[in-house]
Amino acid sequence: MAVTSMANSSIANYNKFNRMDKDSALQAQVASTTGSPSITTDGSATIYSFTGSGSITVSRAGFVQLLVIGGGGSGGVSRGGGGAGGGMLSVAQAYLSAGTATVVVGAGGASQASAGDNYGLTGVSGNTSRIGDFFSPGGGGGGNASYDFPDVGVRSNAGQNGGSGGGAGGFNTGATRTAGNGISPIGNDGGDAANDAGGGGGGAGATGSNATSTAGGNGGNGAASSITGSSVTRGGGGGGGGSSTSGSGGTGGGGAGAASTPTNGGTNLGGGGGGVYGASNTTGASGGSGIVIVRVG
Repeated sequence: MAVTSMANSSIANYNKFNRMDKDSALQAQVASTTGSPSITTDGSATIYSFTGSGSITVSRAGFVQLLVIGGGGSGGVSRGGGGAGGGMLSVAQAYLSAGTATVVVGAGGASQASAGDNYGLTGVSGNTSRIGDFFSPGGGGGGNASYDFPDVGVRSNAGQNGGSGGGAGGFNTGATRTAGNGISPIGNDGGDAANDAGGGGGGAGATGSNATSTAGGNGGNGAASSITGSSVTRGGGGGGGGSSTSGSGGTGGGGAGAASTPTNGGTNLGGGGGGVYGASNTTGASGGSGIVIVRVG
């Protein structure tokens, strides 16, 4: 009995360590990086977090875990829709070839400033983040309201498409334009507008809320990832601007909408910027930059 038990134990241990050797052989090995990523550990794993562009040199081809988040879109100006959160690409087993892979961290969409009686500006979509052949688009910019000459009505301009879609701009005459479309499964659509209020930008984890009457829609929530060893939510959408109340930003860096001073999207969270209700001499909120994270082991 004792001999049999020892034999079974030895076989189990052999299989365990043999499997570990195989798993280790399938893992990529990183030789160096540029761009000064943050390098941390979680147990036996090493995590490279790029908050700016750079490169990673792989000395042995193999598998890694990736998280790639695009830059968030900026909010619209004048009954502005919220900017969308950047797309969130999560890959459990991504194969990296030996050699140097370029890492690009997408910037958030730039804020838009109206001047004098310039009535309304659409938000700017965020930029794509990538590592090698893996990429994630930025979030769409928020829509806006603009004069419709010669009728002098105020019509809605649609939110922009992206990793997640920007919220539609508000209106007071005519039919509302729809929100921007997101790309499933890395993002979600924005929210539609209502009279005198913009829709919320889409987030990585949820669709942006529709505006209701004069209240701006809330931004869609972002999605959580524990690639670094701790759970962090990223890719939240921005809230829409409204005449009575403005929408809140989604969890994960989404900026709140406002009557005059909306909140910018979260930096390196890919958050969408909040939309602004006012038209003259107001500035929409910028989108937050994205991030690229590589986990080895």
